[in-house]
Amino acid sequence: MDIYLINGNFQIDGTGDLKIINEYQTLIQDIYNRIRTTKSSHFHHPDYGIDLVDYLNADMDDLTLLEFINELQEEIEKDPRVLDCEIEVNRYQEGIRYTAKITPIDDAPFSLEIGKQSIKVIAEAKDE
Repeated sequence: MDIYLINGNFQIDGTGDLKIINEYQTLIQDIYNRIRTTKSSHFHHPDYGIDLVDYLNADMDDLTLLEFINELQEEIEKDPRVLDCEIEVNRYQEGIRYTAKITPIDDAPFSLEIGKQSIKVIAEAKDE
């Protein structure tokens, strides 16, 4: 169990208390925060995070694309609760969207869709 945060802000439930999330939702929140954190910005963990904004704003030639996919996959798989992560690339007129298909060790898979404008969970966490 953990406290539910959105953009670093505590979320409040219907009774006015801090909203608590289950282990599965915590994993999703932690991976979301991991890939949103700029590499070297965490004082005690300089290897935590990736340079997501730099990659999303880069001219995506084949080499840069491969480098980004590998770095994103490796960063997600650093979480000990993750068994596997596969990155899917989809090109659209408005740009490239990446889908990280994440398989936790002890729970149902979920996906994160990553684009220039947002990162969103596309397979919602189940409620307990």
